[in-house]
Amino acid sequence: MPESRCLQGILSSPWIFIFAASGSAVGLGNIWKFPYVLGQNGGGAFLLVYCLCLLLVGLPVLIAEVALGRTVRSNPIDTVNDLSERRIVHSAWVVVPWIAGITGFLILSFYSVIAGWSLAYLERAISGDFMGITSSSATDMFSDLLAEPTEMLLWHSVFVVLVVVTVGQSVTRGLSAVVRFLLPALVITLGALAVYSVSIGDMDSTLRFMFQWSWQDVTFDVVLAAVSLALFSLSVGMGAMFAYGAYISKRMSIARACTIVVGVDLLVALLAGLVIFPLVFAFQIDVEAGQV
Repeated sequence: MPESRCLQGILSSPWIFIFAASGSAVGLGNIWKFPYVLGQNGGGAFLLVYCLCLLLVGLPVLIAEVALGRTVRSNPIDTVNDLSERRIVHSAWVVVPWIAGITGFLILSFYSVIAGWSLAYLERAISGDFMGITSSSATDMFSDLLAEPTEMLLWHSVFVVLVVVTVGQSVTRGLSAVVRFLLPALVITLGALAVYSVSIGDMDSTLRFMFQWSWQDVTFDVVLAAVSLALFSLSVGMGAMFAYGAYISKRMSIARACTIVVGVDLLVALLAGLVIFPLVFAFQIDVEAGQV
């Protein structure tokens, strides 16, 4: 492939790639959607199938995508165009990376809104608005936020500007400098929240719900939901991991790095479950009530 079309710069450390890829994989799929889907699909049976899907489906796809990125050292669109021009693949394949890019844009369109909510809630937390909060007042707080489009637009814009500034510095200078702090901070924060939740919640019911299962609970719908969440939570199929792979050193073991990424992805999902379900059972909330 022509050198001018190759991406410049190699990540300085294998851990920077692991942090960046894990940061891309870890998100709403783990922290928000995993507990809800776990509750919707009976707990332990879904968790078992989800782990198997991560290992048998998600990990091979992740390894393949990263390996392709490192091999071609370019973006997905230029790569497929080049292969099409050389008649290695059919010309119809040039549509696929564009679909992947549009998918990423659509995901950003709702991730950025929720990130704006998070910034608004951060401001409220710093202001002390959560002191003595009740279930009804928490609901009212969210309703009040939704009724303020100007405020939501403000926080959404702040988040988008932060993303543009970070990504504009390139993967090697901007993203790598941020993820080395943010991903450990996320895991530490979730760990602290899990300890708090376990200490005041119903841990016995949580363990039974999350880790007990029977083969009768493994249905087609459970498997389909597990495969879907595994691929979504690993951020495969939309070119992100392909792009990260273009920046990693040829000396790095892709299989080992991707295995760690899958492990971090699963760890965050389990921590999210341990944050939410002890409180769900302690306050007798419906385990299927996690979706807005």
